Order: sequence, then structure tokens, then C-alpha cells
Amino acid sequence: MESADMSDWLSTRLQPVIHFEDSFHPMWTFARFLIEDVKVEIGNINPGYDFKYVPETGIWESGPAIWPYIKEVTVKDTSMPVLSLEIQLETNMNRELEHRIANIIDVFKREGYNSELLKFSLSEENYLSIRDKPLKNISPEEAEF
Repeated sequence: MESADMSDWLSTRLQPVIHFEDSFHPMWTFARFLIEDVKVEIGNINPGYDFKYVPETGIWESGPAIWPYIKEVTVKDTSMPVLSLEIQLETNMNRELEHRIANIIDVFKREGYNSELLKFSLSEENYLSIRDKPLKNISPEEAEF
């Protein structure tokens, strides 16, 4: 998704969003803000076809299978929907965004993660690549989604 020419792009009043197609041809509507030195990215992806989740192939973070796992996060009295890190990890692994992968795994080590959701979310290849990393596991009952 991110090419060199848009990697530093930020939303402005004149251009609050950008529209583009990626290599899989879904149409994106995308915004990026810097809020108190935190990069916040908001995307809407229209695949243009009927996308179905297939177990062990990795969940698509914009597909219909993600909706039960959306969390509400509040920042400065503003609540916003956020996708679970277990699901975000799949996308970041597929995009080979090593800094994001490392940050997500650090959060898992500190705060735990939902092992069932992680296995559901990751492709078999990605799951096997992190399966033996020492992470703090939490039970599905402890998970908030």
C-alpha cells in the first residue's frame, strides 16, 4: 500500500483523504494524521468482489470476518473503533513492516494476547513463524473483544 511518494503523506484540510488501488485491486480511501506525535491511519477498503474468510489463510483486516473483534479505544475523550492487534499482526507480517511487527509482539509480551484469535487471524505460514516466540498468553475469557 505505501509507496515512497506517500510514506510521509498526511491528511490536510485541502486533501483529507486519498483514493488509490493496491496490487490486489481493491479501492482504498485513506487518511493519515499525526496526533501528539502518534501516527493514526484510517482506511476503508472496498475489495470490489465477495471476499470470504478461509481458515488458516490469514484474515483480511478489511473483510467482514473482523467485525466481532473491533475494540473501542478512547483517546482524549474521543472513542474510536480499532482492530485487534492479533488481526493487525497478519497484515503487517504480509506487508513485511518489521517495526510494526516488533511493536505488536512487544505489546503481546507485556499485556498478553488472545491465542485463539491469533491462530484464527494468522495464515498458517505466519502463525508458524511466531508460534514459538515467548509471548504472554491470555485465555479467551480474559480477552476483550
